[in-house]
Amino acid sequence: MSSTAPPNVTAESEVAAPQCPLCDYDLRGLVEPRCPECGFQFTWEELNDPARRAHPYLFEHHPERSGWSFRMTLLGGFRPAKFWRTLFPTQPSRPRRLMLYWAIGALLWFVLVAGQLARSIAALDNRAAANQVAAAATMKRYSPAIQAGILKSYGTPQAWAAAAYPRWPHWRYLLEAPFMRAMRTMLFAAGLWLLWPWLTMAGLMVFQASMRRARVRPIHVLRCVIYTGDLALWAALLMLVVKFGELSRNGLIGSVWDDGMADTVLTFSAVLMAVATYRLAMAYRHYLRFDHAIATAVVVQVMVALVAVKFIFDWLGYA
Repeated sequence: MSSTAPPNVTAESEVAAPQCPLCDYDLRGLVEPRCPECGFQFTWEELNDPARRAHPYLFEHHPERSGWSFRMTLLGGFRPAKFWRTLFPTQPSRPRRLMLYWAIGALLWFVLVAGQLARSIAALDNRAAANQVAAAATMKRYSPAIQAGILKSYGTPQAWAAAAYPRWPHWRYLLEAPFMRAMRTMLFAAGLWLLWPWLTMAGLMVFQASMRRARVRPIHVLRCVIYTGDLALWAALLMLVVKFGELSRNGLIGSVWDDGMADTVLTFSAVLMAVATYRLAMAYRHYLRFDHAIATAVVVQVMVALVAVKFIFDWLGYA
């Protein structure tokens, strides 16, 4: 059967009519293998090929071997063009497995954020301890009247210093720690890569709304951004390396001041955004089969980059 000749319509095919795998449009009566609803190009053979119903290692399709399929899917991203040539819209989508794949990849970011929060609180606590000692020691410089008032209210210089510079646990730490430079950098990196799939998906859906591809089911776009967005795990591993380097310089607790990793994180983020753009373009070229896949990916990633730059100026305080 040729790719340009539709299958014969029989009583059986009337029951199981061919549908577009991207938008579910009824393809009966078509001669050209292109969906008139969403523009998806296909071959008649691939719509009926049982071999294209199950992927050999995709995480979605192998819950019986989750560890192996997760590793293989993650490593498949190193060759995005080859990966997306083996994944077809005709293969069933399993949204729960997709979300689990994203959650596993995102887990390391939550660990990194929690670790940095603990270090930031510890650094603030150390500073408060030093300030207490200094305040208690300098109280004798005050006039006798002021000293008498302090002792009447607090009892001892140490109690007065402790009230002025409270130590952990105190609610003030949870408000101050997120604004330390190291913590802001970590939150920026985590937010960028945890939100990347959803920001990209929103951009793609807005972009598609102005095209004939608006009818493409969102699950297919979600597939593209989730399997492209597993780059978040590699970004987290890079951040882990950066943090180990910073630990070797500043110690386990660290400093309340700039730890010097912000520029490194921004450089890594820019490089990985370029990689993500390429991977997304391969997904749109080989999976969704867009005519202008690279242009689509670049435009959407520019939108995401503008959001990131906004946070760089507002959150990291770059000028």
